[in-house]
Amino acid sequence: MSPKLLLAGLVCALSISAAPRPAAAGEIVDGRFSAKPYAGSRERKYRVFVPATYDPHTPVPMLMVLHGCKQTEQNMIDETNFDALAEREGFIVVYPFVTSYDGWRAENCWGFWFDHHIHAGAGEVEDLYQLAREVEARFAIDPQRRYVTGLSSGGGMAVALAVARSEYFAAAGAAAGVAYGESSWAVSFSCMIGGFFETVDSSVASMRGEQTTSADQRPIPVMTVQSKNDCTVNARAAEHIRDAWLTRYGVSTTPYETVDCSNEGVPCKREKYGSAQHSLVETVFYEGATGGFSGSGAHYWVGDDAGPFANPTGPSASELFWDFFRQHRFDDTTALAGIP
Repeated sequence: MSPKLLLAGLVCALSISAAPRPAAAGEIVDGRFSAKPYAGSRERKYRVFVPATYDPHTPVPMLMVLHGCKQTEQNMIDETNFDALAEREGFIVVYPFVTSYDGWRAENCWGFWFDHHIHAGAGEVEDLYQLAREVEARFAIDPQRRYVTGLSSGGGMAVALAVARSEYFAAAGAAAGVAYGESSWAVSFSCMIGGFFETVDSSVASMRGEQTTSADQRPIPVMTVQSKNDCTVNARAAEHIRDAWLTRYGVSTTPYETVDCSNEGVPCKREKYGSAQHSLVETVFYEGATGGFSGSGAHYWVGDDAGPFANPTGPSASELFWDFFRQHRFDDTTALAGIP
């Protein structure tokens, strides 16, 4: 087996779950997405959290949360604390499960490195978009406040959705994700290697190649949350997402604001790029737990609930993402200020 295939097998991904049935408020309901006629579509399962305050006559925000490799949607439900946050803030959370997949990859990875899964109109990225639309058809969703985030390969697929469907999502986030058009080599075997990345210019070219219509030119805000000690997805991955976005949309590489987000003894820095009125890109770098040679224990969702893919000590990734999302509506043009 080639090293590239082995590396692809280690890539982390999120899983999809299909559109929800009508449900009582304050519950998690199951859904099933049926395969569509376009290439690469598959039947997928998903779960939806509906807050107790949900009123079908009042549109609410929708957040799609994608799991990583070797995970299911249940890990994201159990380990991110998004349900409690959604109950408090009054939004709907969609947890897709990849369910089944093609190609050489580790269990339940989203295929962010497969070209046939990251373009509008086909594959996993289109299934996720269509799944979101099915959820929107069942529940009253505010079209100005649709968001997506994920962990690891789920973060990579959230970035792919942001690029391929920027006309739909208001903003996106990635925890330990990778840039658009990145290969499986970006995922590392150990702390000693650090991964092999495409150039920023290559990612920008891939973004421009995907965004060819006038509707695609809207700059979509993005936030990354990244441990500086992650041995599976090196901190360079978040830097590449940041730099590709800033280059693609002609935004200054100097942050207009830096915030200390340290918590529970874990140092953390949040930087904002764009206009003084509104960010287009935000990065959160924190000093996460260190792993051994293999990187075990250094790659996780930070600051919420404990679990096999989460570490509760540190700044809350869920709170950081939601703080970012709630400040970004689809029609808020202040994020575009100064962009050519």
